[in-house]
Order: sequence, then structure tokens, then C-alpha cells
Amino acid sequence: MIHPTAVVHPNARLGHDVHIGPYCTIGPEVSLHDNVVLKSHVVVEGDTTIGENTALFPFACIGGPPQDKKHVPGGHSALVIGKNCLIREHVTINSGTSLGAGTTRVGDECWILAGAHIGHDSQVGSRVVLSNNVCLAGHVTIQDLAIVGGQVGIKQFVHIGSLAMIGGKSAVDGDVLPFGLVSGNRAKLVGLNLIGLRRLQASRAHIKEMLQTYRYIYNLHGNHFAPPLPLPPHRTQMERAEEARAWASPSNAMVQSMIGFVLSASTRHRSALCPAAT
Repeated sequence: MIHPTAVVHPNARLGHDVHIGPYCTIGPEVSLHDNVVLKSHVVVEGDTTIGENTALFPFACIGGPPQDKKHVPGGHSALVIGKNCLIREHVTINSGTSLGAGTTRVGDECWILAGAHIGHDSQVGSRVVLSNNVCLAGHVTIQDLAIVGGQVGIKQFVHIGSLAMIGGKSAVDGDVLPFGLVSGNRAKLVGLNLIGLRRLQASRAHIKEMLQTYRYIYNLHGNHFAPPLPLPPHRTQMERAEEARAWASPSNAMVQSMIGFVLSASTRHRSALCPAAT
């Protein structure tokens, strides 16, 4: 259904049972898959693809040009949003740049809540939650299942690991460990996302191993549940991560993911690991 007040370019590609509400504007390069719902006053422009069953709420502006002076007008610039996403009021998501990835991506089953902004060339995984008024700068990467609290700002090129939890009003200028819990301005690691791990039904043994590994790599004290690892106290974080990799169980994919994230830090462009609170 297309409301009579909506403006839909004849070249736009619409799937089955797409609902376009009052005063929406749809550009010529837009592709809306089956059962997409635009409530009202939604603008979708540029080379933008939106997956099936995604709902967009009033005054969302999707697929606008990147806010980057280096972008060359006419260069490749696109946005891809997955299926079953919820995009609430006043959300803005910019397309990619000709000098970056070229395509901004949002995965499946994401909740992008009111007032959030996703900058150019950002890569957001699946089942991610961006709470109200979150702001992602350009080139941010967020892995699956991460949750970002309200009014958080994330610096360009930062990587957020899977199932990480970012506390509200944090300013994040470093890469966040998978399953990490960070908070503050500037944000620091304050532990692991234990609630998220339990919801994921991680075993008690795996959680213990993850806590031991995290505390060893970041040179923190253990406790009764997760005592310190019997490993050499190497001087650098990378040396400790290498030692932890040799010790950790190969069957614990979550621990291996944490260690791999630390060891690959030097390969990530223009960002460093978020430090732990002391």
C-alpha cells in the first residue's frame, strides 16, 4: 500500500506487501524488499537496499550522502540494511564513501532506536541494539549481538566486539573486547558482559575461563571464582595474549575470539584497544 501523499520515484524497486505511509519520500535507486513498512514522513534516498520485514518509523532519514569532505560526488556510495530490523524515529543512516568501504551496512534483526546516527562506511552486524541518541562516526565496526547504551558516542574506525555492552553516556575511543563491558568518558573496560553471556547460555566453565583470560591479558587480579592463571607475568599485553592462546581451550570459541581480537589489534586501522579500569 502506498499512501496518496507519499512521493515514490517510478524507478524505485518495491517488493510484495510494502507499506509506504503518509508523506514518505522514496528515491530512484531505492530497493525495498517484501513487507517493508514505512510508517510516515520517512525519507529513503541514494543507492539503498532495505531487507524484508524491516520497519521504519516517522522522520527517519535513510541513505543520505556521507558527511565526509573527502567523498567524491558521483563515486560509489551505498547503504544495505538487513531483514527484520526496527528503525525508530529520527534515525539517520548515511551511505558509504568513495574512499572508504563504499557501502554502509546494517545486519539482520537490529534495533536502531530513536535519534541514533550511523555514519558513513560503518559496518553493523546482526542483532545489534543501538539505544536512543547513539552516534557512530564513520568507519565504525560493530560485531553481532553488541548492545550500545543511550547517548553513547563512538569515534571513527573503532571496532566493537561481539556481545560487548557499552554503558550509557560513554565516549568510546578504543576497540572494545568481544564480550566486554565498558563505561565512562573515556570508556574503559570494567569487566565482561556476564548477563549477556548467561542469556547466551554460556556454560559456567566457559565463563570462568573467559574471566581468567581477560584478567590475565589486561593484568588484573583474579578472585575466588576465577583465580589467576598460572602463566608468566609478561610485560606487554600482546605477550600475555600469546601466552593465553597457548593455554586456552581450543573448544572455547568465545575465549579464542577474545584472544584473537587482542592479537589482531595492530592490524586495525587508526584505533587502539580500550584500556581496562584500574
